Amino acid sequence: MTDNLIQSEIHAAGSEIGSRPADTTTPRQEWIDIAKGIGIIAVVAIHDFPLAHIQPYLPHLARMLAVPLFFMLSGATLSTRGDTVSKALSRAASLIWVYFTVSLVLAPLYPAAGGISGFLRVLHGNGTTTPNPPLWFLPCLALALPTAALFQKAASGRWTRETIMALALLAVTPLAFAYDHPYEWAGQQARGLPWSLDLVPLAVGFLLIGRVFARFVSSANKRRCLLTILTCIAICGGLLLLPHKPFVDLNTRVFQPLLPAILAAISVPLAVMMLCRLMATHPASRALSSIGRASLPILALHWAVIVFVLRAAERAEYPVSVAAAVALVAGVCIPWGVDLTLRRTLLGAVLFYPRSIRYSGDSNT
Repeated sequence: MTDNLIQSEIHAAGSEIGSRPADTTTPRQEWIDIAKGIGIIAVVAIHDFPLAHIQPYLPHLARMLAVPLFFMLSGATLSTRGDTVSKALSRAASLIWVYFTVSLVLAPLYPAAGGISGFLRVLHGNGTTTPNPPLWFLPCLALALPTAALFQKAASGRWTRETIMALALLAVTPLAFAYDHPYEWAGQQARGLPWSLDLVPLAVGFLLIGRVFARFVSSANKRRCLLTILTCIAICGGLLLLPHKPFVDLNTRVFQPLLPAILAAISVPLAVMMLCRLMATHPASRALSSIGRASLPILALHWAVIVFVLRAAERAEYPVSVAAAVALVAGVCIPWGVDLTLRRTLLGAVLFYPRSIRYSGDSNT
């Protein structure tokens, strides 16, 4: 199978963030949806704060997986046909629309979102300022997609060039984090640049790696999948033996030590992608696949659900373990249910899938 054919099949999966899942005669790349399902559960786990009291390393592992994985999956669906930069700009515009629309609709749930100061925090748009912190990912991805398309165009479709570009971008991470001094914005202590502009080089690196990995994963047989998973586990096991273990938290601008952090942020998502490739034909993966197709609504809504559940659990004096479990399940399932309800409606399209309105005749949107 050629690279172009593999990429065409991936693009036909309709797995782009910001595009409505649609019925299509083109077979979906199920492993992408399954990976998104695992990734968004990891995102919810990161924000389910009691989990850190039960198992401190669990949120840490989720951070190494979630954001790099979603950047890679977004890179896997970068178009290779026609004007790739224009298509990336279209996706970016959709993400910006979703960011501001969802922030406006959910503003009544967040006291910090009210008034001029609340609007300025939304406008600043990184995870330390926006009233709905998980949404920082959307403007950052919106900036990274067209940039990655330009690198993709410069690489002329050669995966070796894309790999070199990606690794070079990841290597300059310390420079990207150079502006990491806390400052005040609209009464809130902020870190990093507006719209997480300082994270864009890192995001572009992950997007390009995602394109390369997608070719590798889509063509992998069972033996290659298992060997890759075992290799990634061995790499991560070795990293855990280091005196300074890798720590990855892009929202707080922590990505250190540099080389171990890069290896961890590449190995963990790759192992999950290969696992999802193996799971693609298993009936038990259907729920994860459905959750993956609802990843954008879950990203947008889970923070409010978790805050509500944890406050209720605190008032009821539930044990920490019970509160953590209920918050995790509710943070995934309630937004998932909202998506299943609104997915085919105009309201769902306006809130989460604006590109489906413009391209309603395109089966891949």
